Amino acid sequence: MPIRTVFLVAVVVIPCLALYQNETDPEADREAQIQRFREQLADLENRIPEIHTRIKEEIDALDKRLSRDRDYALAFPWAEEWAGAYYDGDGLGVNRTILIAPENGLLYTWYGCLGLYDANSGPIVRFDDDSLFVSPAIDPTTAELCFLSERIYLVRWGLCHYLVPEERMLDFCNDYNQQRNTPWFFGYPLREKDKGLDRRGVPEVPTEYARFLLREPISAEIVELSEPQECENACGNSLAIVEVALDAGRDKDIYLGMTWNIGWNDGLAHQGSLTITEVYENTSKGRLVMWENLKKAVLPKVGDTIWSTSTPPDATLDD
Repeated sequence: MPIRTVFLVAVVVIPCLALYQNETDPEADREAQIQRFREQLADLENRIPEIHTRIKEEIDALDKRLSRDRDYALAFPWAEEWAGAYYDGDGLGVNRTILIAPENGLLYTWYGCLGLYDANSGPIVRFDDDSLFVSPAIDPTTAELCFLSERIYLVRWGLCHYLVPEERMLDFCNDYNQQRNTPWFFGYPLREKDKGLDRRGVPEVPTEYARFLLREPISAEIVELSEPQECENACGNSLAIVEVALDAGRDKDIYLGMTWNIGWNDGLAHQGSLTITEVYENTSKGRLVMWENLKKAVLPKVGDTIWSTSTPPDATLDD
């Protein structure tokens, strides 16, 4: 009888111990991942000047090399149009630069008020008609800011050339829908020599993303509202949040992940940001984050018509 008891305990306890040992703490895992990223970033920071010099020298000699070295030109058919220096930023907390050259690869840096926030480098291992594929020294998914991707889309917009990381491509479409009629377009590295050039028209995005570029203004009526809640953003500010249901869906080109900066009936603009979380044929649902706390926020009502602040209902969008 004691032997059977011991055996029973072993059968029950050992699997439980194994399950316990296999459990992980996501927060602890992420902290360890971030710590590893910071160590890799510090190591890369020491090598940035040397990497920058190599890539810049290849870029500066590119035209001569392409005209004189036929093998080089055939090996890198994308280089004449896309190799070079790209920048995106506000001159303050966001200063993102990407340098790309065929043989010396890519160098990406993000500098802000407190120094180097993010960086990566690596060879370009493959290309196709709309993308470059990079083998980065640091796994981009471990970065605290998560801007770069292993796949980078090459996007023409008018006379301008943009580099758009794969993880940011839907954001690019959302921002195009919001900012297309504004003199600025922030968030994506632009080829430095294209600064000030015409970007009117529709961006040439990959086929699978083309449907997210709106050709007509979208407006929708709120048919249902949840009780407003309040949350704190990363900067410690309290924001009002409300779940909404709309009377428009795929029939009006609304898509999952679509983000609007919206106003409504009274015409006030930039009152909140709506992200679509569910889409059906004639209806959709989303989360509206106000840019004020519950005491100050002007909340919409059932029956209100909402619209994108950059494309009010009576606007026409030029192609």
